[in-house]
Parts: sequence; structure tokens; C-alpha cells
Amino acid sequence: MKAVIMAGGQGTRFWPLSVEQQPKQFLRIAGEQSMLQETVSRLQPLLQISDVFIVSSAPYVPEIRDQLPDLADEQLIVEPAARNTAPCIGLAALHLEELHPGEAMVVLPSDHVIRDLDEFHQVLHASEELARDEWLITFGIEKPGAVSDSSFWSSTMDIVQSIPCGYLIVSLSQGFGYG
Repeated sequence: MKAVIMAGGQGTRFWPLSVEQQPKQFLRIAGEQSMLQETVSRLQPLLQISDVFIVSSAPYVPEIRDQLPDLADEQLIVEPAARNTAPCIGLAALHLEELHPGEAMVVLPSDHVIRDLDEFHQVLHASEELARDEWLITFGIEKPGAVSDSSFWSSTMDIVQSIPCGYLIVSLSQGFGYG
């Protein structure tokens, strides 16, 4: 499996700590490492640094090279223009298919905090098996009760069966919800 880390965000939602010249993925917010470095470290021991690819914008390339000096040139995917998540993932998928045809790919943001690494590794390992069988897997967190915050997804699922790390579903309707 190869990991794609999205690191092109401009950091506008974490102002004033995060600014366009130094967005949050390059800051040390939750530990001794930057958010980007923590994301890469979190993938070990499942993946080696050679299995990790970073997608970002040209202005951030020098900072990425400083923070992750072991990345090869082919592991840094530079977006021709910032166009949000879907085009970023599409560009990475094309790049990986050219270099590693048929390889499973996990896409991760560079600015999340994940405390339970054992559970993260278990879910990632189980997801890799499903991805090799050509399943599309998405990770998420359940909305905590009656929170009226639009940052959580509300969903309606037609569940086929439970699996060790989640559910197999046939349909998913989702949108931002308020309650």
C-alpha cells in the first residue's frame, strides 16, 4: 500500500497561528513534530518512507523538503493549481498508477491528530485488504450525540454487513447536518 498525504492547504481556518506562508501542516501543534511529520511517523511501522507521497503546492515544496529530507523527487507531487480535495486525490492516483500500477492507496490529510495509534494501524491494515479487493474505503468519525456543528457529516447508510473495522454499505447519503 502507498500513502498519499495532502499537504497543500493554506491554513486559513487556523488563523492566527496558521497563515498562508506557514500553514498548520508545517507547525508543531500537538507534539514535538510538525503536523506533517506526525502524519508520516504515524504510518510506521506499516509503511516505509518510500511508500509515502506528499501532494502540495509549489510554494510549500522547500518546507516539505526541509521537514522530510528522505523523500525522493518522485514522492513529491506538485499540484499545478490548488483545486481542493478531489482534484488533489485524482492527481495523486494518476501519479501512483503510473509508478505502482494496481497498488492500494490510502489518502490522509496532513493536519489531523490521531491519538490511538494501535486502532489506527488495525483499521489501516484491514482497509488495505479491502482495497486490494477493489473496495473504496472511507474513514470518519461518528457525530458525538446531538452536536449542532456543521463540521460533522450526517449520513444514512444501507448496511450490508459489519466487518472488523466498520460496515459494508450499498449506499450512503450524506450532507452537512445540524442536529
